[in-house]
Amino acid sequence: MENYLDPELINSVEGLELLARKTVEGFLAGANRNLRAGQGQEFSQYKSYQPGDDLRQLDWKLLARTSRYYIKESETETNVTITFILDASASMKYEENNLSKLAFSKAIIACLAYLSKKQGDLISLFALNEMELVQLPPKQSTGFFMHFLHELHQVKGMKKWPEQTDNVFLGSRNKGLVICFSDLYENDSEITQLLKNFAATGSEVMLFHVFGKKELSFDYGNTSTFQDLETGELLEVNPKKYKEKYLERMNAFIKDTESTMLENNISYVQVDLQQHPALLLQTYLKRRKAGLP
Repeated sequence: MENYLDPELINSVEGLELLARKTVEGFLAGANRNLRAGQGQEFSQYKSYQPGDDLRQLDWKLLARTSRYYIKESETETNVTITFILDASASMKYEENNLSKLAFSKAIIACLAYLSKKQGDLISLFALNEMELVQLPPKQSTGFFMHFLHELHQVKGMKKWPEQTDNVFLGSRNKGLVICFSDLYENDSEITQLLKNFAATGSEVMLFHVFGKKELSFDYGNTSTFQDLETGELLEVNPKKYKEKYLERMNAFIKDTESTMLENNISYVQVDLQQHPALLLQTYLKRRKAGLP
């Protein structure tokens, strides 16, 4: 499998655009090849997807049931506004194999934004921490996608998530689709509450909960020094001694988070830094308009 998430490749606007285009076009072309191999007479009322077809006519429910891609020519979906929310706090700078949670999230957002552009949907971006706010409202223009990537690329991980965000999102709670990328390391459930507020207004909400692979397994070998990226505090720990307790607490954190999201009709997707973008595109496509959460 080609390593699209090469940190050097995606550390530029051009690299993000290349990643997004190759991933989405390759993913959809592969889906089309699978269609041709397995199409049956029972789907004669549908047209198999061809690269360049309007994805607003994709039958999402049929995709969810069969994992096959068909265009239902008699039914066109209404354009929606997709709001991407990126956690730009310092904890998102956590790295494995030179790839940070923040860079990974930017790469997947670029892919989803490119797919949304092909569907004719509008895209907007919020990336925030205590020091910085990137706010890009939706706009229909030829060069807007590259402008979107430019703003996305400029985001830096610093400090903590701000305690108050009501004013930031005051005019952004019209019904649509909200997609958040975060490790959800919160002080007082501030990110969780924000997503709950969006869901309460009738928006579809999806959380991509981002982890490192080692962060989930705690396979760090011998005595290691860990740093809190938000406070700078250092802690020397023997991972083997505390692994069992750590995994117990981590698994409880993930289980509680997923339960909270589902209780509030928020789609929950756990991801790690080794997952290929195409797999996350597949997850996204299956869930959108096909039984969220």
